[in-house]
Amino acid sequence: MTVQTKFIAAIVFILQLILLPLASAQSTRLNVGYSATSGDQLPAWVAKDSGIFAKHGLDAQVIFFTGGTTAVLALVSGDVPIAQISGPGVVNSVLAGSDAVFVAAGIVSLNYVLMGKPGVRMVTLEAMAEAAHAMGKPEAADRIADAVLEVAGR
Repeated sequence: MTVQTKFIAAIVFILQLILLPLASAQSTRLNVGYSATSGDQLPAWVAKDSGIFAKHGLDAQVIFFTGGTTAVLALVSGDVPIAQISGPGVVNSVLAGSDAVFVAAGIVSLNYVLMGKPGVRMVTLEAMAEAAHAMGKPEAADRIADAVLEVAGR
């Protein structure tokens, strides 16, 4: 190897050392789906707003989907590589043949409160469950209605 070839190799090596960190400093774009506007969905927003995604080189776009079924469709189609959604949508999707994977569950109990205005006629638990099932697509709401009826002994 000539002195000139060694010099060029050294320059290329130094440029790689300088430019490689700059190339890896670019953020990777990541679409993150979520399916409800509730406290259960805070992890994705906290990670975005506090800079956790950015700290790890991710340019995260947090995208709202109207319900778990819609979010699972986006997940399975590849529009979002990860989504924060309830279990029923993922389970139904896998049973229908998708390759979606449920990674973790953050909420292990139902944290819902039933409230009403004074003077409004009371609705039976059965009527509420029927309304939840009438939405036409399996979502967390109908699973919650089933759980409420079970706890109430009906």
